[in-house]
Amino acid sequence: MNDSQGKKKSLLKYYQENEINPVFIRIEDDGVWEDHVKKRKNLYTNHLKVPLTFFKKRTVLEFGCNSGENALYLASLGASLTLVEPNIQVMPRLKNLFGKFGLETRIEHLENKGISEFVTENSYDMVVAEGFLHTLPNRDEMLTKICGLLSPGGIGVVSFDDRYGSLVEILRALILQRVCRLRNIEKLNSEACIETARELFLEDFKRLNASRTFEAWCLDNLVNLHTSWESFWTYQEVVPVIENCGCQFYSSSPVWSDVDNYSWYKSVLSIKDRHLRMIEDWKKKFLFFLTGFSLTDRHVPPATQSVVNSVSELIKNMSEFCSSSNGDINTIQYPAELEDYLKDISYPEVRDFNNCLKSLFTILKSDDQKYIIDNYHSLDGIRNVWGSALNYICFSREM
Repeated sequence: MNDSQGKKKSLLKYYQENEINPVFIRIEDDGVWEDHVKKRKNLYTNHLKVPLTFFKKRTVLEFGCNSGENALYLASLGASLTLVEPNIQVMPRLKNLFGKFGLETRIEHLENKGISEFVTENSYDMVVAEGFLHTLPNRDEMLTKICGLLSPGGIGVVSFDDRYGSLVEILRALILQRVCRLRNIEKLNSEACIETARELFLEDFKRLNASRTFEAWCLDNLVNLHTSWESFWTYQEVVPVIENCGCQFYSSSPVWSDVDNYSWYKSVLSIKDRHLRMIEDWKKKFLFFLTGFSLTDRHVPPATQSVVNSVSELIKNMSEFCSSSNGDINTIQYPAELEDYLKDISYPEVRDFNNCLKSLFTILKSDDQKYIIDNYHSLDGIRNVWGSALNYICFSREM
């Protein structure tokens, strides 16, 4: 991996040194495989609007395929795969899985490389990059590379941690690190830290329909110091990049854009106008990204740019505390702009979320770790909220 991938190299080294498989799923078990298939089918057909028949005899390039659990599903649909994965430690599992399922012939090429190093003259019907692209310092360049690898009419699929949707998750990281520091736990990937995370969040995590283990989520999301404020991405940043490459927004998961709803098909917008309208519409869905609350059937005011900026600054401050061993918790304040915005939304779950957030930033200033844990456990208005952190954007290259 070359120097331009410095941050990715550090993240990769973190995974290797701690023997972390960030998306490990035990699909060897029949029940787990069936559940995995249902989730991936739901992603592609109901969210990304890609029919499963698309994959038969199509060429798919996947960067960062890890140990191949997601690629295996595409192989089962008849896709011919080129898999590019920089972590040599996951290669044996990948090969064993494809062999176990009798799908090894679906792998046309398997390369132990990073996305920057991969060179080809080929183009592909689909290019996939899940879970890592947003962490790269040259992510715009690599997204441009993905667009360039698509055949005319080809489809790109990229997942990323949304900056605003990650508010509640980075808040959990803040709580964990605050308690660990008060307990004098210095090594964040230690068993003592993981045990503290279990004490704080295990019951919350069990309510999620998650595929990976609690420990994998904790190591990858709560104590991973290679994930910083700069690593979060936004639709406002991603969409202009794909637009400049002659691609346009096709779909997303979660499904949130109304740009094509209730419009007559003969009313054709340019790619630029369609994207502008979509991004403006995003502010109407701001509450959904923050909380995951489905309030689309009720009146929810769009967020102003000052509210959006205040949340961005809050996430930056929390992230900097988590990535610095000498961060001062007293410098992190609940922004008045966000509080006022949430106050104007007169629904019980929003009011409760707002009150709990405000209380939590006061609670975290205590030097009593037991007080922090006990009070966090009383804040159901946050404990039941996860936001919309992981997002998929699907885009198509013009014919």
